[in-house]
Amino acid sequence: MKRHEKSYQKRLHKDEEKKKAEEATSAERQNKIDKFTQAVEKQHDLNDMLQSLATYLKEFTGATAVYIGKLETPKNPVEDGDDDKAHDNAEAEPHIHFCYATEGHDYIVDQTLTKGQGITFDVFEGPPPEEENPDAAAEVIPEEGEEEKTQTEVKKEVPEKLPFHVLVDEVVRNPRIHYFKVPRLGSFMAVHLEYEAALHEEAFDDGVREMLGVHKRRAELEDEKAEWEKEE
Repeated sequence: MKRHEKSYQKRLHKDEEKKKAEEATSAERQNKIDKFTQAVEKQHDLNDMLQSLATYLKEFTGATAVYIGKLETPKNPVEDGDDDKAHDNAEAEPHIHFCYATEGHDYIVDQTLTKGQGITFDVFEGPPPEEENPDAAAEVIPEEGEEEKTQTEVKKEVPEKLPFHVLVDEVVRNPRIHYFKVPRLGSFMAVHLEYEAALHEEAFDDGVREMLGVHKRRAELEDEKAEWEKEE
């Protein structure tokens, strides 16, 4: 075999090995995506998936860190004898309470961010009013001569609607960025994430009422016990 033929065979073998490695990497990546998707679909309470979501996003976006916060309104502490509205704090302003973070950025957990701090709160304001876009929904109109289609038969192609986000290309150039530590070069993205969960404002109120009811009943039992011991 001539030298150029050997070189050609060697290159073919190298390309084949590279292709196999890429296919294996792609298959492994898809397997991780499928496993995570299945876990989400089976999860009863999506709150239990938020730490896994942060880790998943970090791996599949190549981000330095991912952290997840919840928009909360601070509550007043509740004590024995309080009514079911004692936890309401009408003067409190909503803040973002960071609850989950990827490895190496645990210092973010339990930090809070108010509306006047940073740029993150912009995601709750939503996008600006959309301008008319003829390509946003393409309607299929029957051509002349075709049978007239009913309204339900007219097809519309609507683009996928992604969660609203705020993107800063270089954080050190944006004076609105809030830092929890020393500033570092890089980009920042905040995404408005909404999902259905078992925990909500009404459930919290119900829990407070139930807790107060338990305390009341416990006090009544203690009084009954004291009366019984006195009679004995």
